Amino acid sequence: MGSLAHKVGLLDLFVSLIRWGAVLRKAGDWKQAATAHALASQAFLEIGDKARSVIALADAGIDLAAVPDIPQAKEVLNTAISKTKGVEAREVAVLQRVVAKEGEGRMALAALLWSEGGQRGSAETVLGDACVRLEQLQADAASRSKAGAMKKQAADMATASASLKFSIDDDVPALDVSCFRFKNPVFLESLGWPKDLQEKVIKLETLR
Repeated sequence: MGSLAHKVGLLDLFVSLIRWGAVLRKAGDWKQAATAHALASQAFLEIGDKARSVIALADAGIDLAAVPDIPQAKEVLNTAISKTKGVEAREVAVLQRVVAKEGEGRMALAALLWSEGGQRGSAETVLGDACVRLEQLQADAASRSKAGAMKKQAADMATASASLKFSIDDDVPALDVSCFRFKNPVFLESLGWPKDLQEKVIKLETLR
């Protein structure tokens, strides 16, 4: 029981880091928000929670897109995207959140690449991969529904909702994250993205 209580205490601490990152985002302190998200990512990784670690790391990369050091933002986003492979979780809702965040991270990376004139081919590839992953997320959810898994998925989501309330985009359900919605400024605002990054992804979606 002692070890369980200790782990619960650590989770509360890590969740507080994520929430602090959200507060810093809203205050426009993107550098410190990135630091908070990166610390949370490392902390979750150290207790074996790879799913939440990846989600927090992707958020750190998105934060860094508002800081002049764009190369670092791209590096962090690439790292987060690569770490989504093989992530496992007991709750379907947590895995859905990982895929949704992967798609969000890919869209952010594509927008940064597109803003660099010589990287537009790479940007289109990353964008295409983002859309494929988000479509797979929707298809998997539809398949589960058709297979009569709605009741179990609802239970999973209820369980996960109690343990996954830490991300800036908690108000955006994973299944609401789709490729075409990144053209919508209201949707981008709901994700908590930096204004400059919002403008870049809209420009990408408009001009590609």
